[in-house]
Amino acid sequence: MVSREREAALLSLWWSETEEDYTQEWRDELRGEDLALVESWDRRYSSGVYQMCLDILQGNGV
Repeated sequence: MVSREREAALLSLWWSETEEDYTQEWRDELRGEDLALVESWDRRYSSGVYQMCLDILQGNGV
């Protein structure tokens, strides 16, 4: 189980990411539970963006 402190640190890094490689380097060191947690955030983010796009398209009658 990831401690609250570790989760907060990872979340800060996750929110600070951009398209620049140097903002994503921290991911190279992830293992085990840390990796699973970050991957779950990535999946939920992707799913949310996908759903938002679908909602926009459906709202525009496309």
